Amino acid sequence: MTKPLINNDLSKNKGQIVLEYIIFGLCLCVIALRATFTEALNPHAAIRSGGLTNTVYSLVISGVLILLFLIWFWVNFSAGKFSYRRTNLELGIYVFVIASILSGLAAANKRLTITNIVTLLAPILMAFILVQILNSRSRIKLLLYVIATLGIVSTYQCYEQFHWNREQIKFYEQNPEAVLASQGISPNSLKQWQYEHRLYSKDIRGFFTTSNSAGSFAILASFAAMALVLEKFKNRKDSHINTGKLIISSAAGVVVIFGLLLTKSKGAITAGAISAIMFVTYLCFGKQLKKYKKAILITCSLLALFITAAVIWFGSTYDKLPGGNSMLVRWQYWQASAKMSADSFPLGVGPGNFATFYTHYKPSAALETVSDPHNFILSLLSQYGIAGLLGFIALFLLPLSKIVNTNFVTMEDDSRTISLRTKITLLIIISAALLFIRPILMPMPADGTSQQIAAAALILYIMPVFVFIAGFALLITAENKTQNSALTIAALFCAVVGVLIHNLIDFAIFEPAVYTTLWAVMACLIAANHHAKSTPYIVKQPRFVSKLLVVLISIAIVSAYLNYAFVPVVKAGIKIQDAMAKPENAHQLLDAAAKDDPFDPTALNINGTIYLQQYRQSEDRNHSLLAKAKNCFKAAIVRNSADYSYYEKLADVYTRYNETEEQDNLTEAFKYMSHAIRCYPNSARLRIKSAQLSEKMNNTEIAVSQYRKAVKIEDDYRKQFKMLYPEHKVFSRLGQEKYDMAKQRIEKLSKELK
Repeated sequence: MTKPLINNDLSKNKGQIVLEYIIFGLCLCVIALRATFTEALNPHAAIRSGGLTNTVYSLVISGVLILLFLIWFWVNFSAGKFSYRRTNLELGIYVFVIASILSGLAAANKRLTITNIVTLLAPILMAFILVQILNSRSRIKLLLYVIATLGIVSTYQCYEQFHWNREQIKFYEQNPEAVLASQGISPNSLKQWQYEHRLYSKDIRGFFTTSNSAGSFAILASFAAMALVLEKFKNRKDSHINTGKLIISSAAGVVVIFGLLLTKSKGAITAGAISAIMFVTYLCFGKQLKKYKKAILITCSLLALFITAAVIWFGSTYDKLPGGNSMLVRWQYWQASAKMSADSFPLGVGPGNFATFYTHYKPSAALETVSDPHNFILSLLSQYGIAGLLGFIALFLLPLSKIVNTNFVTMEDDSRTISLRTKITLLIIISAALLFIRPILMPMPADGTSQQIAAAALILYIMPVFVFIAGFALLITAENKTQNSALTIAALFCAVVGVLIHNLIDFAIFEPAVYTTLWAVMACLIAANHHAKSTPYIVKQPRFVSKLLVVLISIAIVSAYLNYAFVPVVKAGIKIQDAMAKPENAHQLLDAAAKDDPFDPTALNINGTIYLQQYRQSEDRNHSLLAKAKNCFKAAIVRNSADYSYYEKLADVYTRYNETEEQDNLTEAFKYMSHAIRCYPNSARLRIKSAQLSEKMNNTEIAVSQYRKAVKIEDDYRKQFKMLYPEHKVFSRLGQEKYDMAKQRIEKLSKELK
């Protein structure tokens, strides 16, 4: 029998309530840790560059969130009564999970797929829990206080980085040779230009990978702060709030907004400004807007369609987007992503596989290879397919549409307030997590004097915690016991819309810290909407069979996570790290790593590369090394058939074979080089290699064709470089020597053909 229940605490025992606070505290710790540690967008890729700690951390965080969801569900389902509040996320998550599985089965690199699915689903499951746990307006406010406070910590970090960048520029200009030498960069090279470009761009990213990600996070934190501060202003008379304390709290909120401006992310600032205009419009004309909400929705939908059509027309006509250099390259990303989506329709190339497939479609003029199209719609469409995109959109669209259609009721003051003791306890727990876990994630370098280590520890570990505690204390000043649900909902609604708008031209949304915080804000928004409508919980009496089924499903999910997502990555990752540190045992360790993780080609690729290097360095030219390298690269191709580099290395192996063996090996080398070119058609370097192989095979016509394509690719690149950076000297991507050689070979071989 199902019946509504307004206060679901009445249906819970003391143990369930304590469990809720534990889960709530752990969720707050997860959000705080992710917002103060630079986490890789693709956790598994960190292993390749030695960042096993980052990889394990990302998977542990995702595993914790999944486990918390299962524990909460199982405990409540096994109790006498199971209470659940609809989130309007249910349909979206069903579709997204099914689409993820289907697209994952079709993916080239299954390891990247599994990791990507886990990291994207875990924060959504956290949102499901939070909607249920945020059963009082006090809890919602506490979560918003934590997010806003983390915005203050991010502002502090951005400010520190701003001054650090200035010092770095000053140091570089005083002694550029020493700085370049320390970075392993040759003077007057493309790498030097790229280093200077990054240095002088003054990218203020705080704890995030880019300034755009810092900007997206700042949007969420800013609107959380605005909701809290404006609520105090609105209720200052009823709550008798001290004006001085109100000014202090407001100043703390302004610091969060200052962090957004400090990032200098044009996309984030523009999106934040659009959201601010929406919010101010609501504050000024909220009642009038409700009367015409259908007309407004239709107008906004038509406007969105018009803007989309205009962008496509402009891009197709002028081969760029309106704006600066960044918009020109974004149009290239979008064109390549659109072709990728069309070729892989309807399933996509597979979650996490965008970077692998981007080389298949990268324009010849493009200066860089990217791992995301800088548009979350194209990112999802190209990787998760049309069903995955629709499921993800539904996760936002359905809850937001329900909120737009809400007719709020007047609520009494929340009687279930969180005591000051509980707030202090949660603050201590979060601070302790930051103080003790972050040093594990960011260990101090072994070299340096005791004074340097102490200063670094103060800056890296202690100051962020101090700023967090101080910022929380300042924001919570003049705290009132009431909450204006409509104002909070409007602010959070604008925050979510702002982040979505921003990520139509950037890729910050999928950075773990931004993504997790976004779903926390979504949970606050949904929960606040339920409170504003006085939505009842659904209470059911589960049957024994249902309870048993939940237990079995939970065990299956945990087992699948451990056996397919976590344990193989950790075991293989540790062995890969050991192989890099112990060259004498590298082959045994890498063989074991390849067996530990049957989906990942990384260990096989590294092992094959080492075998190939050993052959080049050996005096007797031992062909058994080539045979082992060949087997490694072929096995890597089985695990990821879309990566051009495996085919290129395999072609190099067969080319080496040909140094002392029969001509037939060149045919194999050319075959695999052709595979590499199919995976990366606009690589001038691969075209040169293919041309040289063709010459050795006496196929002059193909050689000339490949040389010409290499020259054209380099010319296209140089043309775009001049267009983007007219004040800079053009640095050859192919290399001036190879570029000149290709032109000379075209001239000479063309004469031979005549």
